[in-house]
Amino acid sequence: MTPAFDKLQQVLKKLPGLGFRSSERLALHLLLEKPASLPILVNALQEAAGKVARCSTCGNLAEEARCTLCEDPSRNSTVLCVVEHVPDLFSMERSGAFPGYYHVLHGKLSPIQGVGPEDLNFGSLRARLEAGTIEELILALPNDIEGEATCH
Repeated sequence: MTPAFDKLQQVLKKLPGLGFRSSERLALHLLLEKPASLPILVNALQEAAGKVARCSTCGNLAEEARCTLCEDPSRNSTVLCVVEHVPDLFSMERSGAFPGYYHVLHGKLSPIQGVGPEDLNFGSLRARLEAGTIEELILALPNDIEGEATCH
């Protein structure tokens, strides 16, 4: 192996869900089997890093100040679903079953891991609730100790 390959493999290993073997396979695939796709991948990563941020209202991914879901006037503005992470929102959206708006906390309370209320997206949630338009609040958080603590 080369130092450049080792560095690529180590960077890939830091991604969620990729261990040593998976990151090694991905690095080999990118370098040996799909080298023409590398510039496209690099460009897509740079573009996403420059354009994608958190929605100022709900915490979802957005290329503007507010995401497309928060800008959608056809959604039910009286119902708000609180989720732990953006992939949870994606799953619910794919189901097509939820017509309201979302709020992403970006985690759950975990004193053991040092995650307190100030580390989560509670500020904009409080503002949304205090605006008085929400009639139904759905807490779609994990059924574990941290999820329960976050709900309370």
